[in-house]
Amino acid sequence: MATGGTTKTKFTLKTTDFDDALMKHGIISREQALIAKGMTVAEANALLEEEHRQKHELDGVEYHTTTGAAAAELRAKAAAAVDAAAEDSDDALLEELEDELDDDAMLNEYRAKRMAEMRAAAATQRYGDYVEIRRDEWMREVNDASTDAFVVVNLYQDALESTLVVDHVLGELAGLHRDVKFLRIKSTEAIEGFPDGNLPVIFVYRDGEMATQLDSAELIEAGQLTTLSIGRALERAGVLKLRTGRRATDGGDDD
Repeated sequence: MATGGTTKTKFTLKTTDFDDALMKHGIISREQALIAKGMTVAEANALLEEEHRQKHELDGVEYHTTTGAAAAELRAKAAAAVDAAAEDSDDALLEELEDELDDDAMLNEYRAKRMAEMRAAAATQRYGDYVEIRRDEWMREVNDASTDAFVVVNLYQDALESTLVVDHVLGELAGLHRDVKFLRIKSTEAIEGFPDGNLPVIFVYRDGEMATQLDSAELIEAGQLTTLSIGRALERAGVLKLRTGRRATDGGDDD
């Protein structure tokens, strides 16, 4: 309990982050930072000397004590330097904060744009499988679906090798072009009495109706029905965009 005397504050060398920043940029000295805390010049020097002695890093620096009017002047200069630096620092911090807010706004805008692009891309990558359908599913799976994407339908017969070649190729293309819906249906299931002589044939639908019909004349090149010839036919129909320089043949790529 106090007995009427004056309690002496025990000072330390600890400085604030703000003081550290000022010292780092040479705006105030460490001594000035300590004096601004309320120390006398003598107290500041004593603490600094003690720290120096404890670290055993004597480098010949002498700390001089100052008394009277000189001490008051030094204290006033230190306080003024801190106040001036605080004003400048506030402006700098405000500028930095505004820059960060601008950066955050740009980052949020970029993130929103990328998310929209990713959602749009995901919306077009909805297929990827080669699916068999029935006649009663035609309207939903072909006409209706073609309002959002190209629908490619292979009419096949198990007994006709050419339709099975088309079957194999479209099965591969379905996994590569997930924005296109690839379907298969037995020719006589799709159209009763459809002649085998009109096979192979591919129906391409877009916007609810048939866009084109690719028969053997469009699907066969140089007398051969291959992955490349079928892919090119679909490319000419506007369904696919083949990779530049990629040459595909029935069952694989050319070396």
